Amino acid sequence: MILALLFVPITGVEGKGFTALDKLIHATIFGMLCYMSIIGQIKQHRFSPKKYRIAKYCLVFTILFGIGTEVAQFGLGYRTFDLFDILANTVGAFAGFAYFQFWISKCLKSAYNFNL
Repeated sequence: MILALLFVPITGVEGKGFTALDKLIHATIFGMLCYMSIIGQIKQHRFSPKKYRIAKYCLVFTILFGIGTEVAQFGLGYRTFDLFDILANTVGAFAGFAYFQFWISKCLKSAYNFNL
Protein backbone atom coordinates (compact mmCIF):
# COMPACT_ATOMS: atom_id res chain seq x y z
CA MET A 1 0.00 0.00 0.00
CA ILE A 2 2.83 2.38 0.81
CA LEU A 3 4.46 1.68 -2.55
CA ALA A 4 1.15 2.26 -4.31
CA LEU A 5 0.74 5.63 -2.61
CA LEU A 6 4.26 6.58 -3.68
CA PHE A 7 3.19 6.79 -7.32
CA VAL A 8 -0.12 8.59 -6.81
CA PRO A 9 0.19 12.12 -8.13
CA ILE A 10 -0.91 14.76 -5.68
CA THR A 11 -2.47 17.77 -7.34
CA GLY A 12 -4.10 20.76 -5.80
CA VAL A 13 -2.21 20.52 -2.53
CA GLU A 14 -1.29 24.00 -1.47
CA GLY A 15 1.57 24.84 0.83
CA LYS A 16 4.53 22.55 0.89
CA GLY A 17 6.70 22.08 3.92
CA PHE A 18 6.09 21.01 7.47
CA THR A 19 2.50 20.22 8.33
CA ALA A 20 1.75 18.41 11.55
CA LEU A 21 -1.00 16.21 10.13
CA ASP A 22 1.16 15.03 7.24
CA LYS A 23 4.00 14.08 9.58
CA LEU A 24 1.61 12.37 11.99
CA ILE A 25 0.25 10.29 9.11
CA HIS A 26 3.80 9.36 8.05
CA ALA A 27 4.74 8.36 11.59
CA THR A 28 1.54 6.36 12.07
CA ILE A 29 1.90 4.44 8.81
CA PHE A 30 5.54 3.57 9.41
CA GLY A 31 4.88 2.70 13.05
CA MET A 32 2.21 0.24 11.97
CA LEU A 33 4.46 -1.10 9.22
CA CYS A 34 7.29 -1.77 11.66
CA TYR A 35 5.04 -3.34 14.30
CA MET A 36 3.14 -5.56 11.87
CA SER A 37 6.29 -6.70 10.08
CA ILE A 38 7.80 -7.74 13.43
CA ILE A 39 4.67 -9.68 14.39
CA GLY A 40 4.47 -11.33 10.97
CA GLN A 41 8.11 -12.36 10.99
CA ILE A 42 7.89 -13.75 14.51
CA LYS A 43 4.88 -15.86 13.54
CA GLN A 44 6.83 -17.24 10.57
CA HIS A 45 9.96 -18.00 12.63
CA ARG A 46 8.33 -19.05 15.90
CA PHE A 47 10.77 -21.87 16.66
CA SER A 48 13.84 -20.41 15.01
CA PRO A 49 16.85 -18.79 16.66
CA LYS A 50 16.27 -15.89 14.25
CA LYS A 51 13.33 -14.72 16.33
CA TYR A 52 15.67 -12.98 18.75
CA ARG A 53 16.96 -10.63 16.04
CA ILE A 54 13.84 -10.20 13.96
CA ALA A 55 12.58 -7.06 15.72
CA LYS A 56 15.83 -5.22 15.10
CA TYR A 57 15.94 -6.33 11.46
CA CYS A 58 12.39 -5.13 10.92
CA LEU A 59 13.22 -1.77 12.49
CA VAL A 60 16.20 -1.31 10.16
CA PHE A 61 14.16 -2.45 7.15
CA THR A 62 11.36 -0.01 7.95
CA ILE A 63 13.77 2.91 8.32
CA LEU A 64 15.53 2.05 5.05
CA PHE A 65 12.17 1.62 3.33
CA GLY A 66 11.14 5.10 4.50
CA ILE A 67 14.36 6.61 3.20
CA GLY A 68 13.97 4.70 -0.06
CA THR A 69 10.45 5.95 -0.69
CA GLU A 70 11.52 9.54 -0.18
CA VAL A 71 14.52 9.13 -2.48
CA ALA A 72 12.23 7.54 -5.09
CA GLN A 73 9.90 10.54 -4.81
CA PHE A 74 12.86 12.78 -5.55
CA GLY A 75 13.21 11.04 -8.91
CA LEU A 76 9.55 11.45 -9.80
CA GLY A 77 8.55 14.69 -11.44
CA TYR A 78 5.23 15.05 -9.65
CA ARG A 79 6.31 14.22 -6.06
CA THR A 80 8.75 16.03 -3.81
CA PHE A 81 11.54 14.94 -1.50
CA ASP A 82 11.11 16.06 2.11
CA LEU A 83 13.71 15.49 4.81
CA PHE A 84 11.05 15.93 7.50
CA ASP A 85 9.13 13.01 5.97
CA ILE A 86 12.20 10.82 6.48
CA LEU A 87 12.38 12.01 10.07
CA ALA A 88 8.66 11.28 10.61
CA ASN A 89 9.04 7.84 9.02
CA THR A 90 11.98 7.07 11.31
CA VAL A 91 10.16 8.30 14.42
CA GLY A 92 7.17 6.17 13.46
CA ALA A 93 9.38 3.09 12.96
CA PHE A 94 10.92 3.59 16.40
CA ALA A 95 7.44 4.07 17.89
CA GLY A 96 6.28 0.77 16.36
CA PHE A 97 9.42 -0.93 17.68
CA ALA A 98 8.90 0.57 21.15
CA TYR A 99 5.26 -0.50 21.17
CA PHE A 100 6.34 -4.02 20.26
CA GLN A 101 8.91 -4.01 23.07
CA PHE A 102 6.22 -2.88 25.51
CA TRP A 103 3.79 -5.48 24.19
CA ILE A 104 6.37 -8.25 24.49
CA SER A 105 7.31 -7.27 28.03
CA LYS A 106 3.66 -7.22 29.15
CA CYS A 107 1.95 -9.95 27.14
CA LEU A 108 4.20 -12.41 25.38
CA LYS A 109 7.32 -12.82 27.46
CA SER A 110 5.92 -15.55 29.68
CA ALA A 111 3.83 -17.16 26.95
CA TYR A 112 6.62 -17.58 24.40
CA ASN A 113 9.75 -17.14 26.55
CA PHE A 114 10.72 -14.32 24.20
CA ASN A 115 13.72 -12.24 25.24
CA LEU A 116 15.22 -9.45 23.15
